[in-house]
Amino acid sequence: MRRWAAIVLLFLTTVVLAQDSSIVRSKWRIGASGIVGAGYRQLVSDGSSTYNGTLIALRDDLEEPAPVFGGGVDVTFDLSPHWSLASGPQFLDLGYRTDRMPVVSVDPEEVDPTLAESGRINYHYQYMSLPLLVRYRIGSGRFQFEPALGVAGDLLLDAYTVIELFGPDGLEDLERNSAPYEELRRMTISAVGELNLHYHMGRRWELRLAPQARYQAMVLSDTPISDRLYTGGLTLGCMFRL
Repeated sequence: MRRWAAIVLLFLTTVVLAQDSSIVRSKWRIGASGIVGAGYRQLVSDGSSTYNGTLIALRDDLEEPAPVFGGGVDVTFDLSPHWSLASGPQFLDLGYRTDRMPVVSVDPEEVDPTLAESGRINYHYQYMSLPLLVRYRIGSGRFQFEPALGVAGDLLLDAYTVIELFGPDGLEDLERNSAPYEELRRMTISAVGELNLHYHMGRRWELRLAPQARYQAMVLSDTPISDRLYTGGLTLGCMFRL
């Protein structure tokens, strides 16, 4: 009788451990992350005019990188102990801006001291992005390194500019204007690279810190001078193994 009881107890223990193991070793991880960084653009000429190069050089001298941000859902499926696929929808606010330039009065003989002294234009392009990345895991302890490469399909949601006016005491006014949305491609493709560092806080929870770079493989429009947006930033997220 004791032998049968021992066999039953061993069987139940094995089943419980097997169920718990299947949960812990799930191939799926889900989470959320935020992205902050800086964005800029590369101006591209279609070669239709010999003056395009001069115009591009002039515009490059007037522009600078601008802050970018975003966030989204992370979904990862482990193909093997080292390889995995990662995806998940992301919202991204990309763009660039001009340098601060002096504001010239229409009537220089009657300059209002309350007028702004300088201003700049911020260009915003808001996308819903869906990346597909291949990751390779290095390490087996609490800290694991997962470099990743892949592509992302980007759907343009909105495009606009924000004019900032600065006075003697700093920022004085903001003005938002719509960009020529109808001239822009609604869908673009970007190359994406990440250098993920994962810190495992237990069997299921992990933190993700990842420098990330994005570069649009397609120009934004079919105009004689167009642009490709590119960004560099830092992703911070948290993931849970199902």
